[in-house]
Amino acid sequence: GWVFKGWVEKDFINSAKGRGLILNRKGCTAKKGTVLMQCDPYVAVQDQEQEDNPESQVSLPVPEGWSSVQVKHFASLTYQLESAIIERARKKQKKDITSLFLTMRMLVRLLIYRFLGAKDSGKFISLKDLHSHWYDLPYERVSFYAQMATLIKEIVGSTICPDTKECAMLLGMLQCNALSVPSTVDLSPMGMGVYLDLCLINHDANPNALVVFHNWTATLTAIRDIQPGEEITIDYITSPLTRAERCKTLESEFFLNRTDAIEAEKDGPNASEEDIKQLHKMEADIRKKSGRHELPYLELKCTKRG
Repeated sequence: GWVFKGWVEKDFINSAKGRGLILNRKGCTAKKGTVLMQCDPYVAVQDQEQEDNPESQVSLPVPEGWSSVQVKHFASLTYQLESAIIERARKKQKKDITSLFLTMRMLVRLLIYRFLGAKDSGKFISLKDLHSHWYDLPYERVSFYAQMATLIKEIVGSTICPDTKECAMLLGMLQCNALSVPSTVDLSPMGMGVYLDLCLINHDANPNALVVFHNWTATLTAIRDIQPGEEITIDYITSPLTRAERCKTLESEFFLNRTDAIEAEKDGPNASEEDIKQLHKMEADIRKKSGRHELPYLELKCTKRG
């Protein structure tokens, strides 16, 4: 990531949130509108429906200095393995696992990346800094991730994926932390990506910062004055939802337990049914009028599912 004027630093927030980002204690107040950080994804995958959209193209994470032949071989191998895993997963699982497909593809890329000895493999290790809530997950979800990890290991082999438990935990971590990246053309999701520092930011129903995506580059901006040492937060949920629905989303999509979700949302927004209808109508109007002409630079908060 590119941190402007040293605005941001990592810190341990508390046992529930784990690590997070705070405003540099030795700096000054970040005024409303201050750009705190810009970053590109460490690993990302585009939505299958966006594969023909030039805007949504995203590079594979490959080491610097690789020749075009090496990059082409890596891309070919990655695509073959991703396709095989998704096809096998569809056959083995009766329930809908569409939401996990992009996450599984990201994991395959990371495992191959590590195996091929990327020079910056330390970034792979830093993924473990992200909070996965693994030990708070219900048994059914842990078992499901373990099944998917076993499937990945069967296809890529034990050399690339030596530890099934680690693979399952990484899958859960990616599912919890990966961000959905919206198109600046029609707001549809382009795909998902993991942003190493950005993904450390914790949720708040009344946040002090906002993430805006332009193509795959994310920009973190203060939406009110932030004091030195203050935690930087964003709202994980951008869809218009009632408070009960917001809590449920935090539980299912971001792995917060019910107590923490309720606490996080006690003073948060609570959309009425009429509000939701109006916002959905506005969104539909934007999509209808936009066609394939780029809209003005829209401010969109981080979302997990578009």
